[in-house]
Amino acid sequence: ALRACKGMGLRSEVFAHDAPTADANPEQIKKQLTPYSVAARNYIIELLQPRGMNKHAVFAVKESEAVTYNYERDTEDPRIAHNLNIKLDEYGNVLESAAVVYPRRQADASLPAATQQSQDKTVIIYTQNCFTNDALNDDEYRLRLPSEVKTFELKGVNKTGIYYTVGDFEDILSDVKSSKAEYHEIDKPLAGGKAQRRLIEHVRNIFYKNDLTGALPLHQLDSLALPFESYQLAYTPALLTDIFGTRVNEDLMREGKFTSSEGDDNWWIRSGTRQFIEDAESVVDAQNRFYTPISYTDPYGAKTKVKHYGNYFLFIEETEDAAGNKKSVDLFNFRTLSPQRMKDANANLSEALVDELGLVKAVAVFGKGSEADDLTGLTEFTTTAEKTQITSFFNAPDSVQLTSLGKDLLQHATARFVYDFDVYPNSGKPAVVASIIREEHFQKNNNSPVRLSFEYSNGLDQIVMKKVQAAPGTAKQVIVYHDNTYTVADINTAALNPQQIRWTGSGRTVLNNKGNTVKQYEPYFSATHQYEDLKELVETGVTPLMYYDAPGRLVKVEMPDGTFSKTEFNSWKQSFYDPNDTILESPWYHKRTNRLIDAELMAEGKDPVQEKAAADKAAKHANTPNVQCFDTMGRAVLSIEHNKNISTGADEFYHLQVKSDIEGNLQSATDARGNVVMQYKYDMLGNKVYQSSMDAGRRWLLSNILGNPLRTWDERNHEFRYFYDDPLHRPTQSRVSGGDGAAPLDNVFDRIFYGEAEADPERKNLRGQIVKHYDTAGLVETPEYDFQGQPKSTTRKLFKNYKSVANWTDAHVADDLENDDFTFTTETDALGRITKQTTPDGSVITPSYNEAGLLGSETVAHADPAITTVYIKDIDYNEKGRRKKIVYGNDVVTRFYYDKETFRLQRLETKRKNDDPLQDWHYTFDPVGNITHIEDKNIPVVFFDNQKITGVSTYTYDALYRLIEAAG
Repeated sequence: ALRACKGMGLRSEVFAHDAPTADANPEQIKKQLTPYSVAARNYIIELLQPRGMNKHAVFAVKESEAVTYNYERDTEDPRIAHNLNIKLDEYGNVLESAAVVYPRRQADASLPAATQQSQDKTVIIYTQNCFTNDALNDDEYRLRLPSEVKTFELKGVNKTGIYYTVGDFEDILSDVKSSKAEYHEIDKPLAGGKAQRRLIEHVRNIFYKNDLTGALPLHQLDSLALPFESYQLAYTPALLTDIFGTRVNEDLMREGKFTSSEGDDNWWIRSGTRQFIEDAESVVDAQNRFYTPISYTDPYGAKTKVKHYGNYFLFIEETEDAAGNKKSVDLFNFRTLSPQRMKDANANLSEALVDELGLVKAVAVFGKGSEADDLTGLTEFTTTAEKTQITSFFNAPDSVQLTSLGKDLLQHATARFVYDFDVYPNSGKPAVVASIIREEHFQKNNNSPVRLSFEYSNGLDQIVMKKVQAAPGTAKQVIVYHDNTYTVADINTAALNPQQIRWTGSGRTVLNNKGNTVKQYEPYFSATHQYEDLKELVETGVTPLMYYDAPGRLVKVEMPDGTFSKTEFNSWKQSFYDPNDTILESPWYHKRTNRLIDAELMAEGKDPVQEKAAADKAAKHANTPNVQCFDTMGRAVLSIEHNKNISTGADEFYHLQVKSDIEGNLQSATDARGNVVMQYKYDMLGNKVYQSSMDAGRRWLLSNILGNPLRTWDERNHEFRYFYDDPLHRPTQSRVSGGDGAAPLDNVFDRIFYGEAEADPERKNLRGQIVKHYDTAGLVETPEYDFQGQPKSTTRKLFKNYKSVANWTDAHVADDLENDDFTFTTETDALGRITKQTTPDGSVITPSYNEAGLLGSETVAHADPAITTVYIKDIDYNEKGRRKKIVYGNDVVTRFYYDKETFRLQRLETKRKNDDPLQDWHYTFDPVGNITHIEDKNIPVVFFDNQKITGVSTYTYDALYRLIEAAG
C-alpha cells in the first residue's frame, strides 16, 4: 500500500542555516533550527482489489488534507492554513472541499480593534463540485466531467478539536446544519445555533448532444464531451435590489443580455457557443472535420465564422466577423505548421519567414502588395553564401562594415534576425541573436538606415548581455597586446574616419544560486558590438547589493551611496525600512555629519554644509518604517505610517485600514481620522458596480455581460446610457439624462462612427477604425489611416456652444460645429515614429532621431512668414538614455549632471552661446530622494536690510515625506 504513495509529499520544512559556523550563541542556534514554514499532507489509501492470486494488490491514493504553518521563525504565533477534502467519488474527484485559515493564537493588543478582529477570524471557503454522468457503453468510454461548481463562505462551523476534521463538515450545506445568507450579507449575524453559508460563486458547464442538434441538460454528458456553453452567476434578485434599488428592472437586465439558467430567477452571464455544423449539415460533416469548430457565436448573437485550410482542419485560413471583416492566412509553412503570409481586414499583407530551426528569420510588412517591404532575396533555408555572409556580419571589425553587411542581410525585409549558435563551441562565447530593423520602408528608401541590436544568452537561456547601437561619441575600447595583456581606453568614435557608432552594453547581472539578482551593474558605452566580459567594462560604475532570505524574499538592499533599506517579515505583519528609516546605521549619515568626506563632496560639486543639513533632516525620520498588518488570509488590512512631530520629536502613527471580503474584493478604506474614504460593492463576478466616495459621492455601474458599461448613475440624478454597434459591440453613443439643473438633460455627449460604412474602406484602411468622433470639445475626423494603423491626418472642429452640454443628435451635428477646422497631417517611418507633421497653420515640424532612436533635433518650417527655425539643434544622451546636453536653436546650451551613485540630477546648467550663464542649479537630496536644497549659483549674493540674500532654497519634510517647510 505504501508503494502506491511513491513520490507524494508528506512534509516539507523551510529553514535558513544562517548561524555562525563558529562561536554561535544559543539564540542564534535556536533561530537556525526554527523553520520559516512547514507543510504537511495526509492521504487516504483505498484498497480497490485485494492481491489474491495476483502479484500485487490495487490501491487508490487520495489526498485527504494538507496544513501549512507560516511560522516566520516564531513557533508561538504562526499563521495556519488547512485544506480538507470532505467528499471524494470513486475516481478520486473532489466533490466537496474546505479551505480553512485559523485565527491568531496571540492577539496584539496594540492594534486597532478592527485589525484584531480580522486576525481573530476563522475563514472557511467551501467548494462543492458536481460532475456529469459517465458515458459508458460497449463502444465508448468517457468518464465524468465537471458540470457545476459552487463556492461558499461558511461561518460558525463548530469543530470538535483544535483543528477541523472531515466529520465537522458532514452535511454542512443542508438547511439543518446551516442557514442561508445572501451574497451582500457579508456581516449577517449567525442565528438559530446553526452555521451560515453564503454563496459567493456559481459556475455551470453544459455539453453538446452527440448529434450536435443542441445542448444536453445540466449534469448530462455524451461520449463526445463537446462543450456547448458555460454560465456564471452574476446577480441574485436580492443582490440586484441591494445595489441598484429600483434603478434596474428585468428589461434592463435583458438588454444587457443577462439570462436565467435552469429556470431559476437569478441573472447569469453566458460564454457564447461554438458551432460544429451548419444548419443543413449533420454530425457526419462534423466528424469529417474532426469536430473542429466552424464558427463562434457570442451572447449577443454575433457570429464569427472560421474557415480552415483544405480538408486538414489543422490551420485556420480565414476568420470573418459579423460585420464582414475578414482576416486570412494566404500562405502556410507546412514544415513548421505555422502561418507565413497574413492579410488583415484592410487587405494589408505581412509575412514571416522561418529558418531551418523554425526560428523567425525575417519579417516583412507589405501593405497592399508593394506599398512597403517584401522578402525578395530571402529564402527559408540558409545557403552557404548566406552563412558566410552571416559569419562576416558577426565578425565585422567596425560598425560601418557591420551596418553595410546588415543591410545586405536585410534585403527588402522590414526586420531580419540572424543567429550564431556555433560561437560557443568555436570560441567559448555565448550564443547570439542579432536584430536588423529598417527605419524607413524599402519602397520609400531602398537604402534606409537600420537599427542593430544583439542579445547574448547562456545555456540556461538567460540573457547575459545586450548591445544596442548608440550615437557616436566617447566609448570604451579594449586593446589587447601580443603578450595577452590588455588595457581599456576611451575612444571618440565621432572623430574616427569614417565615423563609427557606439554600442550600449548592459551591465553585468550577478545571480545567486536561486536565480535572484544580487548585483546589477550599469550600462556602458562600448566601441564594439561583440560580447564582452571584462570587469572593467561589464562591472562599470556602481551596483546595489541585494540580500534574500531562505524563502527567496528580498530582505535588504545596500545602495552604492552607503544607504540601505530592509524588510522585516512576521507571520502577521511586514515592516519596510527605507533609507531614511535606517539612516543612523548607514555610512552615508556618519560620513556627512562627522564631515569626513568634505573634500570628496566638493570635488563632485556638492556642498558639504548642505549635505550635512540633509543628513540632519533625514535623521529625524530614523526608525519610522511602514508596517503592513495581515489578516488570517495573509492580506494587508492595516497600513501604519510612522511619523514624528517635527518640533517635539514625539511619535505619531497614522492608520489606513482596509476591509475586504473573502474573495479579496476591497469593501472599504478608512483613513487615519476614522473617515470612510471609499466604499465598494461588487457583483458575484468580482466586478465593481457601486462606489461611495467621501469626496465624489455615490456612483452605480451596470455593465452588460461583455463587461461594457450599460448604465451609470450618480447622486446628482444623472443617468448615463451607453450604446454599441450591432454586431461588433463597439461604443457608438453615450447619452446623459436627468441631472440637478434647472432643466433636465437628454444629451448625446459622445458619438463614434466607424470606417466599415465608408466608401472603399479597405483602400483607406478604415475597417475597424474610428472615422468620426464627436466629443464634448467638438468633432475629430480621421478620413484615412496608413497600413500600420497610423492616422494620416486628423481634423478637429470645435463645439460652437461651449457653455452648454454637447448634444450630438442628427439634428445638431452640423449646426453645433464651428466653421473653422484644424487639420494635422502626420508622416511616420517604419518604426512608427513621427517624421513629419503639418500643423493647421501650415507649419511643418520635422523631428530627427539619433542612432539610438532618441530625439536628436527638431526644426519647424513656418508658413507665414515663410521661415525655417531650428528649435533643437542637438541632444546628447548618457548610457542610460538620459539627457546630458541639449543645444537649442538659439545656441543656448543646457547641461545635465547626475550623481554617480544615485543617478539623481545633481546639477542643471544653462549658458548662452557666449558662455554667459543663465542658470546653474545645484540639487541636494536626502537618502530617499527628497530635495532638501536647490541652489542657483548664477544668482549673486547680496545684502539687503542687514540680511544675506542667496540663491538657495531649502525644503523640509516630515517622516511621511510631506513638504512642511520651504524657504528661500
